[in-house]
Amino acid sequence: QQQQQQQQQQQATIDAAEKEAQRQRELQDVHPLLGPSRAVEWAEITVRELSGAMDLEDAKARAVRVTAEMERQQRAAVDEYAQRAQAETTALMTQTQALAEQLHNLSKENSILKKAVLIQTQRNQTVKEKEQEIEQLRSVIQQFEEQMRKMEMNQYALALQLRSHTQSQSHDTFGHNNDVY
Repeated sequence: QQQQQQQQQQQATIDAAEKEAQRQRELQDVHPLLGPSRAVEWAEITVRELSGAMDLEDAKARAVRVTAEMERQQRAAVDEYAQRAQAETTALMTQTQALAEQLHNLSKENSILKKAVLIQTQRNQTVKEKEQEIEQLRSVIQQFEEQMRKMEMNQYALALQLRSHTQSQSHDTFGHNNDVY
């Protein structure tokens, strides 16, 4: 899911760059003041119209018509440019909002992952402490087992001594006591 989001983000960035390049190309073609070919066209139209004039009044009327048409086309081009700019601005705002939301979601995920790493680190620390405690308990158990073996050996030795002593006393008692039948 994160890879898909990253791919979408990369694609959105590429699309935005392509749109900006296209807009720059269109600006030169659409906007009459930015394209040098448009100025040459209007100069040729003006010269052609004025050269066909019969007198000064006709030349003025033709110049007014050419100027009015140039102004009308410039306004139309500017309006079209403004509409495109507005549409692009809206698209960019939508894209910015989507990216902001994506950034917010990624920040949330990042926060969750940081918490998970912290919890896992704490658990690992607890496991290490428990392992150390288990190792200490094993050592204590070994010591107790060793002590038990020593005590069992001592008990066995004492039992042998007691048996030996008891047997020697019973032989001594029977051998020395002449009253016992």
